[in-house]
Amino acid sequence: YSNDGGETWEQAQTPVRSSLLSIDFPTPEQGWAAGHEGVILHSSDGGKTWEKQYDGIQYATEGLAFYQKLAGEEPDNETIPPLVEEMKLAIEQGADRPFFKVRCQSDTRCNALGAYGMTVVTFDGGKTWENNMYRNENENFNHMYDYAPLPEPGRYFIAGEAGLLLIADINERIGRRIHSVPWEGSFFSSAATADGAIVMGGLRGRMFRTADEGTTWTAVEKPATSSIIAAIRLSDDRLLAAGAAGEILVSSDNGFHFSL
Repeated sequence: YSNDGGETWEQAQTPVRSSLLSIDFPTPEQGWAAGHEGVILHSSDGGKTWEKQYDGIQYATEGLAFYQKLAGEEPDNETIPPLVEEMKLAIEQGADRPFFKVRCQSDTRCNALGAYGMTVVTFDGGKTWENNMYRNENENFNHMYDYAPLPEPGRYFIAGEAGLLLIADINERIGRRIHSVPWEGSFFSSAATADGAIVMGGLRGRMFRTADEGTTWTAVEKPATSSIIAAIRLSDDRLLAAGAAGEILVSSDNGFHFSL
Protein backbone atom coordinates (compact mmCIF):
# COMPACT_ATOMS: atom_id res chain seq x y z
CA TYR A 1 0.00 0.00 0.00
CA SER A 2 1.06 3.63 -0.49
CA ASN A 3 0.21 6.78 1.43
CA ASP A 4 2.10 9.17 -0.86
CA GLY A 5 0.52 8.77 -4.26
CA GLY A 6 2.64 5.81 -5.21
CA GLU A 7 6.06 7.32 -4.52
CA THR A 8 6.80 4.58 -1.97
CA TRP A 9 5.17 1.27 -1.15
CA GLU A 10 4.98 -0.98 1.91
CA GLN A 11 4.01 -4.65 2.11
CA ALA A 12 0.58 -4.97 3.70
CA GLN A 13 -0.18 -7.59 6.34
CA THR A 14 -2.43 -10.33 4.91
CA PRO A 15 -3.57 -13.66 6.39
CA VAL A 16 -3.33 -15.66 3.15
CA ARG A 17 -0.87 -16.53 0.39
CA SER A 18 -3.55 -16.73 -2.30
CA SER A 19 -3.13 -14.62 -5.43
CA LEU A 20 -5.43 -11.60 -5.22
CA LEU A 21 -7.07 -10.49 -8.47
CA SER A 22 -9.34 -7.57 -7.57
CA ILE A 23 -9.62 -4.79 -5.00
CA ASP A 24 -12.22 -2.11 -4.28
CA PHE A 25 -12.38 0.65 -1.66
CA PRO A 26 -15.83 2.27 -1.36
CA THR A 27 -14.36 4.58 1.31
CA PRO A 28 -10.76 5.62 2.02
CA GLU A 29 -10.58 3.22 4.96
CA GLN A 30 -12.92 0.34 4.12
CA GLY A 31 -11.82 -1.99 1.33
CA TRP A 32 -12.19 -5.53 0.00
CA ALA A 33 -9.91 -7.78 -2.05
CA ALA A 34 -10.73 -11.10 -3.72
CA GLY A 35 -8.86 -13.81 -5.57
CA HIS A 36 -7.81 -17.44 -5.80
CA GLU A 37 -9.11 -20.16 -3.48
CA GLY A 38 -12.33 -18.15 -3.24
CA VAL A 39 -10.68 -15.75 -0.80
CA ILE A 40 -12.27 -12.43 0.17
CA LEU A 41 -10.29 -10.12 2.45
CA HIS A 42 -11.34 -6.93 4.25
CA SER A 43 -9.33 -3.92 5.40
CA SER A 44 -10.60 -1.23 7.76
CA ASP A 45 -7.40 0.86 7.82
CA GLY A 46 -6.89 1.86 4.21
CA GLY A 47 -5.15 -1.35 3.18
CA LYS A 48 -2.42 -1.55 5.83
CA THR A 49 -3.81 -4.75 7.36
CA TRP A 50 -6.31 -7.32 6.15
CA GLU A 51 -8.53 -10.03 7.62
CA LYS A 52 -10.09 -12.99 5.82
CA GLN A 53 -13.87 -12.92 5.67
CA TYR A 54 -14.58 -15.73 3.22
CA ASP A 55 -12.99 -18.58 1.25
CA GLY A 56 -13.79 -21.35 -1.20
CA ILE A 57 -14.57 -23.89 1.49
CA GLN A 58 -17.29 -21.66 2.89
CA TYR A 59 -18.54 -20.98 -0.62
CA ALA A 60 -19.04 -24.70 -1.26
CA THR A 61 -20.34 -25.86 2.12
CA GLU A 62 -22.62 -22.88 2.77
CA GLY A 63 -23.78 -22.93 -0.85
CA LEU A 64 -24.74 -26.60 -0.64
CA ALA A 65 -26.74 -26.06 2.55
CA PHE A 66 -28.45 -23.02 1.00
CA TYR A 67 -29.49 -24.76 -2.24
CA GLN A 68 -30.55 -27.97 -0.51
CA LYS A 69 -32.84 -25.88 1.69
CA LEU A 70 -34.10 -23.94 -1.35
CA ALA A 71 -34.75 -27.20 -3.21
CA GLY A 72 -36.96 -28.35 -0.34
CA GLU A 73 -38.86 -25.07 -0.32
CA GLU A 74 -39.28 -24.94 -4.11
CA PRO A 75 -39.53 -28.57 -5.28
CA ASP A 76 -40.86 -27.60 -8.73
CA ASN A 77 -38.04 -25.16 -9.45
CA GLU A 78 -35.91 -26.98 -12.04
CA THR A 79 -33.03 -24.50 -11.76
CA ILE A 80 -32.14 -25.51 -8.19
CA PRO A 81 -31.02 -29.19 -8.52
CA PRO A 82 -28.12 -28.29 -10.89
CA LEU A 83 -26.93 -25.78 -8.29
CA VAL A 84 -27.01 -28.47 -5.60
CA GLU A 85 -24.83 -30.69 -7.80
CA GLU A 86 -22.50 -27.77 -8.58
CA MET A 87 -21.95 -27.17 -4.85
CA LYS A 88 -21.26 -30.87 -4.29
CA LEU A 89 -18.66 -30.71 -7.07
CA ALA A 90 -17.13 -27.61 -5.47
CA ILE A 91 -16.78 -29.50 -2.17
CA GLU A 92 -15.07 -32.42 -3.94
CA GLN A 93 -12.63 -30.10 -5.70
CA GLY A 94 -11.78 -28.03 -2.63
CA ALA A 95 -11.11 -24.31 -2.51
CA ASP A 96 -9.77 -24.05 -6.06
CA ARG A 97 -12.19 -21.52 -7.60
CA PRO A 98 -11.08 -17.90 -7.89
CA PHE A 99 -13.06 -14.71 -7.59
CA PHE A 100 -12.09 -12.44 -10.48
CA LYS A 101 -13.81 -9.25 -9.35
CA VAL A 102 -15.16 -7.58 -6.23
CA ARG A 103 -17.28 -4.43 -6.45
CA CYS A 104 -18.71 -2.48 -3.50
CA GLN A 105 -21.66 -0.13 -3.62
CA SER A 106 -21.09 1.04 -0.03
CA ASP A 107 -19.12 0.07 3.06
CA THR A 108 -21.76 -2.58 3.83
CA ARG A 109 -22.80 -3.95 0.43
CA CYS A 110 -20.37 -5.72 -1.94
CA ASN A 111 -20.64 -8.26 -4.73
CA ALA A 112 -17.98 -10.68 -5.93
CA LEU A 113 -17.99 -12.87 -9.04
CA GLY A 114 -15.68 -15.49 -10.48
CA ALA A 115 -15.07 -18.90 -12.00
CA TYR A 116 -17.88 -21.31 -12.86
CA GLY A 117 -20.47 -18.60 -12.34
CA MET A 118 -19.74 -18.13 -8.64
CA THR A 119 -21.31 -14.97 -7.24
CA VAL A 120 -21.78 -13.83 -3.64
CA VAL A 121 -23.11 -10.71 -1.96
CA THR A 122 -22.83 -9.17 1.50
CA PHE A 123 -25.19 -6.65 3.07
CA ASP A 124 -23.37 -6.32 6.41
CA GLY A 125 -19.83 -5.37 5.50
CA GLY A 126 -18.71 -8.97 5.01
CA LYS A 127 -19.84 -10.47 8.31
CA THR A 128 -21.92 -12.82 6.17
CA TRP A 129 -21.78 -13.61 2.45
CA GLU A 130 -24.75 -14.99 0.52
CA ASN A 131 -24.46 -17.27 -2.50
CA ASN A 132 -26.64 -15.71 -5.22
CA MET A 133 -25.78 -17.77 -8.31
CA TYR A 134 -29.43 -18.72 -8.66
CA ARG A 135 -30.30 -15.11 -9.45
CA ASN A 136 -28.20 -15.05 -12.65
CA GLU A 137 -29.16 -16.41 -16.08
CA ASN A 138 -26.00 -18.51 -16.39
CA GLU A 139 -27.19 -22.09 -16.56
CA ASN A 140 -23.86 -23.34 -17.97
CA PHE A 141 -21.92 -21.91 -15.01
CA ASN A 142 -19.62 -19.91 -17.30
CA HIS A 143 -16.84 -17.84 -15.76
CA MET A 144 -17.75 -14.22 -14.95
CA TYR A 145 -14.85 -11.80 -15.20
CA ASP A 146 -15.74 -8.12 -14.87
CA TYR A 147 -18.32 -5.45 -14.01
CA ALA A 148 -18.93 -2.05 -15.60
CA PRO A 149 -21.53 0.40 -14.25
CA LEU A 150 -24.41 1.48 -16.47
CA PRO A 151 -25.76 5.06 -16.31
CA GLU A 152 -28.77 4.08 -14.21
CA PRO A 153 -27.66 3.65 -10.57
CA GLY A 154 -27.52 0.06 -9.40
CA ARG A 155 -27.25 -1.52 -12.85
CA TYR A 156 -24.08 -3.18 -14.15
CA PHE A 157 -22.81 -4.85 -17.29
CA ILE A 158 -21.10 -8.22 -16.58
CA ALA A 159 -18.56 -9.73 -18.98
CA GLY A 160 -17.89 -13.44 -19.03
CA GLU A 161 -16.75 -16.61 -20.74
CA ALA A 162 -17.89 -17.87 -24.15
CA GLY A 163 -19.89 -14.76 -25.02
CA LEU A 164 -21.64 -14.54 -21.65
CA LEU A 165 -22.96 -11.03 -21.10
CA LEU A 166 -25.39 -10.06 -18.33
CA ILE A 167 -27.10 -6.91 -17.13
CA ALA A 168 -27.25 -7.07 -13.34
CA ASP A 169 -29.62 -4.98 -11.26
CA ILE A 170 -28.63 -4.86 -7.59
CA ASN A 171 -32.03 -3.49 -6.61
CA GLU A 172 -33.98 -6.28 -8.31
CA ARG A 173 -31.13 -8.66 -7.40
CA ILE A 174 -31.11 -10.39 -10.78
CA GLY A 175 -28.70 -10.84 -13.69
CA ARG A 176 -30.42 -11.10 -17.09
CA ARG A 177 -28.54 -12.55 -20.03
CA ILE A 178 -27.97 -10.54 -23.22
CA HIS A 179 -28.27 -12.77 -26.25
CA SER A 180 -27.26 -10.29 -28.98
CA VAL A 181 -23.54 -10.84 -28.41
CA PRO A 182 -21.00 -9.65 -31.01
CA TRP A 183 -19.08 -12.95 -30.96
CA GLU A 184 -18.87 -16.18 -28.98
CA GLY A 185 -15.41 -15.67 -27.48
CA SER A 186 -14.67 -14.72 -23.87
CA PHE A 187 -14.73 -11.14 -22.62
CA PHE A 188 -12.28 -10.48 -19.79
CA SER A 189 -12.79 -6.74 -19.29
CA SER A 190 -15.43 -4.03 -19.47
CA ALA A 191 -15.41 -0.27 -18.96
CA ALA A 192 -18.09 2.42 -18.90
CA THR A 193 -17.50 5.46 -21.09
CA ALA A 194 -18.33 9.06 -20.19
CA ASP A 195 -21.26 9.05 -22.62
CA GLY A 196 -22.90 5.98 -21.08
CA ALA A 197 -21.64 3.30 -23.46
CA ILE A 198 -19.85 0.06 -22.54
CA VAL A 199 -16.58 -1.12 -24.08
CA MET A 200 -15.73 -4.82 -23.86
CA GLY A 201 -12.35 -6.49 -24.40
CA GLY A 202 -11.39 -10.13 -24.63
CA LEU A 203 -9.71 -12.99 -26.43
CA ARG A 204 -7.45 -12.32 -29.43
CA GLY A 205 -7.52 -8.60 -28.73
CA ARG A 206 -11.16 -8.26 -29.75
CA MET A 207 -12.95 -5.13 -28.50
CA PHE A 208 -16.55 -4.09 -29.02
CA ARG A 209 -18.69 -1.11 -28.01
CA THR A 210 -22.42 -0.85 -27.25
CA ALA A 211 -24.40 2.33 -26.57
CA ASP A 212 -27.76 0.59 -26.07
CA GLU A 213 -27.05 -2.05 -23.41
CA GLY A 214 -26.12 -4.76 -25.87
CA THR A 215 -28.88 -4.43 -28.45
CA THR A 216 -26.35 -3.41 -31.11
CA TRP A 217 -22.55 -3.53 -31.22
CA THR A 218 -19.71 -1.91 -33.16
CA ALA A 219 -16.17 -3.23 -33.43
CA VAL A 220 -13.63 -0.92 -31.79
CA GLU A 221 -10.90 0.37 -34.11
CA LYS A 222 -7.52 -0.57 -32.63
CA PRO A 223 -4.15 -2.06 -33.55
CA ALA A 224 -3.63 -5.82 -33.34
CA THR A 225 -2.82 -6.90 -29.77
CA SER A 226 -2.93 -9.87 -27.46
CA SER A 227 -6.07 -10.62 -25.44
CA ILE A 228 -7.47 -7.58 -23.61
CA ILE A 229 -7.46 -8.45 -19.92
CA ALA A 230 -8.24 -5.11 -18.22
CA ALA A 231 -9.95 -1.82 -18.98
CA ILE A 232 -10.59 1.30 -16.92
CA ARG A 233 -11.85 4.87 -17.30
CA LEU A 234 -9.56 7.57 -15.93
CA SER A 235 -10.58 10.75 -14.11
CA ASP A 236 -10.18 12.71 -17.37
CA ASP A 237 -12.58 10.26 -19.11
CA ARG A 238 -9.92 8.63 -21.26
CA LEU A 239 -10.07 4.83 -21.40
CA LEU A 240 -7.10 2.56 -20.84
CA ALA A 241 -6.99 -1.07 -21.92
CA ALA A 242 -4.24 -3.59 -21.17
CA GLY A 243 -3.20 -6.61 -23.22
CA ALA A 244 -1.89 -9.91 -21.89
CA ALA A 245 1.47 -9.26 -23.57
CA GLY A 246 1.90 -5.90 -21.83
CA GLU A 247 0.33 -3.57 -24.39
CA ILE A 248 -1.36 -0.40 -23.08
CA LEU A 249 -3.98 1.18 -25.30
CA VAL A 250 -5.59 4.60 -24.88
CA SER A 251 -8.89 6.01 -26.15
CA SER A 252 -9.82 9.70 -26.06
CA ASP A 253 -13.14 9.36 -27.90
CA ASN A 254 -15.25 7.23 -25.54
CA GLY A 255 -13.95 3.95 -26.87
CA PHE A 256 -14.54 4.26 -30.60
CA HIS A 257 -10.79 4.11 -31.29
CA PHE A 258 -7.77 2.93 -29.26
CA SER A 259 -4.08 3.53 -29.98
CA LEU A 260 -0.88 2.20 -28.45
